[in-house]
Amino acid sequence: MIYFIFTNKKYSDKKYKQMNHIRKKSEYLVSNILILFK
Repeated sequence: MIYFIFTNKKYSDKKYKQMNHIRKKSEYLVSNILILFK
C-alpha cells in the first residue's frame, strides 16, 4: 500500500493525506486487536 502511494504520483495531496489517515486508523485497530489476543 505504501509502495503504491509513493509510485503513483498522480495522487493529489488531499488523496495522499486521506490514504495516510486510513492507514494509520487501520494500524491502530490492528494493534488494539493484537493486544486483545495477548
